[in-house]
Amino acid sequence: MSLHVSRSLLLAATFLGPVAAQQGDDCPREMAVAQPASVTNGPPGPCTGIEYQIAGVTVTTKAVACPTFAVFIPPHDQAGPSKNRTMVEETGQVPITMITFRCERSYFVFIPLGLECVVTGTQNAGTVRQLKTVPCAPQA
Repeated sequence: MSLHVSRSLLLAATFLGPVAAQQGDDCPREMAVAQPASVTNGPPGPCTGIEYQIAGVTVTTKAVACPTFAVFIPPHDQAGPSKNRTMVEETGQVPITMITFRCERSYFVFIPLGLECVVTGTQNAGTVRQLKTVPCAPQA
């Protein structure tokens, strides 16, 4: 009977020991995951073409796709799960930039020639983090 109990205890210690050790571990098991740069355009602004006639000839200017704004998020990192005893440390922050635009018409004397999407300003719209993966402190 005592051999049966010892075998059960050995099996329990073998399988439950690592689980119990991980529960007391304060390592988050994270790693830095690189995220690519991205651009998100806002809704298009009023930037339509013009149609006019000169001496019986119809001339049409092309419409231009001009967003009212665009948000640029530079390459950055996010914390993701890791199988290793690692964590992330912030090494810096980089700005997210919002760029505003307006549609500008070009003329030859008084004849409209075309449309151009022009930057009217930029502003900081927040930050994203740069991270690195580091080992967790040894367990006590």
